[in-house]
Amino acid sequence: MVVMLISSRALRSLALVLLVAAALSVGFWYLGVWAVGQTFQESGLDGLSSLLEAAVGGSLANRSGHLQPSQGMRDQGVIAFYRRHPDKLKEDRAYFRTWVAALAVGNSALEYNGMVHWQDSEAFDRISSAERHDAWGHLFCVMANKGIAIVVSPGPDALSSLRCDELRISKAELESLPHARLNKHPSGALILVLTTSNQTDR
Repeated sequence: MVVMLISSRALRSLALVLLVAAALSVGFWYLGVWAVGQTFQESGLDGLSSLLEAAVGGSLANRSGHLQPSQGMRDQGVIAFYRRHPDKLKEDRAYFRTWVAALAVGNSALEYNGMVHWQDSEAFDRISSAERHDAWGHLFCVMANKGIAIVVSPGPDALSSLRCDELRISKAELESLPHARLNKHPSGALILVLTTSNQTDR
């Protein structure tokens, strides 16, 4: 009887401890979410997805060719960096969205895999209209042959889409570019090289 009583008291104590721990955990979780939400509101960010898109986009379009955050972002932290540089947030999100759209165009082009001449992405009716344009409203130029697709955006400073039939990019330039990411050409264009080995599933 005594053993059962002690066990019962021990169970009640354990249950109380677990309840208190759960309540504290929930409280700290809500506090953390509230703090992050306040940071987003104060910084003008519209959510975690915006921050992630910007961080990935900035890395994908890094001029150094390395998939890593900029020095300023490493020094200040991602949230603090974009809070101080809202224009950079907008720019890097645009790079991310352009990369996603270019991947969609590249994947579609690889399915045809016989496009030996440049053509614009307007003809790619198997993907959405939004995916046929970069983040600045330009059509892509695309070519695909022998398991390699090349997708070109005019870039953020272009006033209009490229004339694909006039596009000239040397084979040597293309061979030196990393695959499956945005590469900044000296002209300001953005180039994505995609092969069947790094083709993404849709």
